[in-house]
Amino acid sequence: MNLTDRSRFLATLLGDAGACTSLAEFRLQILERLRRLVGCDGGLLRPGERWTGSKALYVQDDARFTDVYVSNAARFAPELGRWCTLSRGGTAFIDTEVYSERDRDRMAAYGEMMRPHGIRSILACPLTIAGAIGGLIFLFRRGSAARFHADSAVAATRLLPALALADRFLETAFAHGRPTATARGASRSADGFDALGPREQQVASLMAHGLQSKEIAALLGSSPHTVHAQTQRVFDKLGMHGRTQVALLTQRLGLAAPASASAADPMLASFGALLHRSLARRFGDDVTSVAVPQVPWAASPRPSPPGAPPAGAADRVAGLGARERQVADLVTRGLTSRAIAERMGTSFHTVRSQTRRIYEKLGVEGRTALALALASTPERAPGSPDSPFE
Repeated sequence: MNLTDRSRFLATLLGDAGACTSLAEFRLQILERLRRLVGCDGGLLRPGERWTGSKALYVQDDARFTDVYVSNAARFAPELGRWCTLSRGGTAFIDTEVYSERDRDRMAAYGEMMRPHGIRSILACPLTIAGAIGGLIFLFRRGSAARFHADSAVAATRLLPALALADRFLETAFAHGRPTATARGASRSADGFDALGPREQQVASLMAHGLQSKEIAALLGSSPHTVHAQTQRVFDKLGMHGRTQVALLTQRLGLAAPASASAADPMLASFGALLHRSLARRFGDDVTSVAVPQVPWAASPRPSPPGAPPAGAADRVAGLGARERQVADLVTRGLTSRAIAERMGTSFHTVRSQTRRIYEKLGVEGRTALALALASTPERAPGSPDSPFE
C-alpha cells in the first residue's frame, strides 16, 4: 500500500477504528501508518485547535519541538501567520512551499525551533470536519533526507476527510461510552454482512450507491474484472442473486441512507456508513448517534449520487398503476425482464416498456435506485387483486 492507494488506506483505517481500545491507540496507529507511507523520521498529532492545553502524541519523536513552540508562541505567531491560516483548512501543505528559503533564514521559528532539532521538511495535515478543526498532524524529515514533494501533499489531502471523520467518531464514542466486551471478534450478524471481507464490504456499499463495476473499479484502483469477481463473492456469501437485493440489505443496515445525501464523494460516504455501523456494534446506537450530526453529509447535504432515488421519490410510488407496481416489485426481487414477462403472461417488450415508464414516473435510473425508492415507502398502496402489494 502507498499514499495514493486511497481505497486500501480507508479499508485499513476502518479496521483500525473497529479494533482499537482507546482514542490514543487509534491516533498512534494513524501516525505510524502515515509515517511509513510517506517515508519520514517522525510525526505528531495535536488534537483540537490550539497547542496550548493540548496533549500531542508522537511517533519516533519527542516533545522538544512543540515545547519550544508553546514557550515562544506569542513571539513566533506573527511570522507564522500563513502557516496558521493553512492549518485551519482542509488541505495538506509543505512548509518549504509556504515560506521561501530566504524567509526561513530570517524567521526565529526556524532558527530556534526547527533547525536546532534537525527538521528539514514538514508535511502538515489539518484534520477538519464540517468546518471545525479536529486536530493537526505533522510529519517530519530530518538531516539530509529529501524534502517532501508536492505530490505527497496532494495524496495526503485525499485521505484527510476520512481521517478527520474517523477521529471525530472515535473521540465522541470514547467520550460517551465504552466498547463492549465482544468488541474484538464479535459474533457474525444474522444478515451475514460481517462475513464479507473489508474489500467486499466496500464493493457492496458502493453498489448500493448505484455505481457500476467500471465506476467502482476506478474508485478502488482495480479492474472491472476484479470488481466483478468480488461482486460475485458478495452475492455468494450473502446468498443473494443481484445488486438490487444487496442494495436493499445495505439500506436496512443503514449503509445506504447517508450516501443518498452526500454523493460528492461516494468513497467517503461509503467509508462513513461502514464506520458508523462498526462503531454502533461496539459502542451501541445511543453512543454513536451523538456523532452522526458531525459527519460532512449531515452538516451540509449534497446532491444525491448517481442512481440514488431523488427526494420525494417515495411519494411518487402512489402514482404507479397496479400493473406497474407489480412489475416494480418483481424487478426489485431480482427477476429479469423475460422472467417477469413469463410470470405475468405478457411479452418481453411490454415489460421493458413498463419498466421504463416506472423509472420515468419515479425519477430514478436503474433497478437499484428503484428498489431503494420502493423500500423508502412507509406503506405501499394496494393494487389490483393479483398485485404482490396486496
